[in-house]
Amino acid sequence: MNKRQLKTKLPYKEKTYQWSKEIIREKLHFASGSELLQYVVHMDNYAVSAMMMAMYDFDKDPLEGKYKAVIFDQNHGIVLSTRNTRQIIGDFLNNEIFEYQLGLAVQKKIARSMNLNRYHALSFNKFAFFSLKGFTNGKTSWLNLSALTEFSLHRRNASFTSVEVNGSRHIFCFDKVVANLDKVLSEAITHNLVVKRGLLAYESKLMGRPVVSGREKKSLLNDSQYFAYEIMPKCDANYLVSMSKDIWHDIFLLFGKRLFKLLEINWNYEDYKEAYKHNNRINYLR
Repeated sequence: MNKRQLKTKLPYKEKTYQWSKEIIREKLHFASGSELLQYVVHMDNYAVSAMMMAMYDFDKDPLEGKYKAVIFDQNHGIVLSTRNTRQIIGDFLNNEIFEYQLGLAVQKKIARSMNLNRYHALSFNKFAFFSLKGFTNGKTSWLNLSALTEFSLHRRNASFTSVEVNGSRHIFCFDKVVANLDKVLSEAITHNLVVKRGLLAYESKLMGRPVVSGREKKSLLNDSQYFAYEIMPKCDANYLVSMSKDIWHDIFLLFGKRLFKLLEINWNYEDYKEAYKHNNRINYLR
């Protein structure tokens, strides 16, 4: 095995690989004999990470009659899962409760402050997952915007070109997308930019000096042509604090339920109210 093969488990022998649901069905069919099958792995315990590039939704018509999601991941290769995309994303949020799900409540409020009607992005500053239909709508295809460099929309056909991986690029194609996908994508990228600037401003306040973002690799996330400045709020040091003020009840409730589940204790709302009341008293005394 040469060094190039050690860097990724995705196909790399051709300069460009183009993917769509139709191509996946044709090339990854087990009886096809395609050399691409060597990069395929069945993994029902797949965990989403920043190394995921794209995830196709096959829930309505499963691949090989059973695979409901096909994921392109730099660490694992082409992953086939019998679990659907909603379950996979749900596990990602539930398993990373502190870093992701608690922050998700703030993200939703940020989206509302930007007058966004739908939440198409899960924004984490250095990477963001983009849903083609809006992640609150259940099963849909997903893309990691930090792993993509180009976007094209022709009528209702969209394509996303990946960063270069071992000298190869992957083009992920989708048909019958929403007509205003370019606008939706711009909103998602701008949402992540707001999260990023809010974090930098707050960190600068804590450090007592300006904190700037380090140099980033080119991707859709930092492509200024997609920044919708007209919908951006002022991201000063107090912005994220103001976005968090009214959701502490929800955060405390979520944490309580998770903690009770972890300790295998039956959930009791009265106990929760007492704990929340005690927490507020402690905060007041401070």
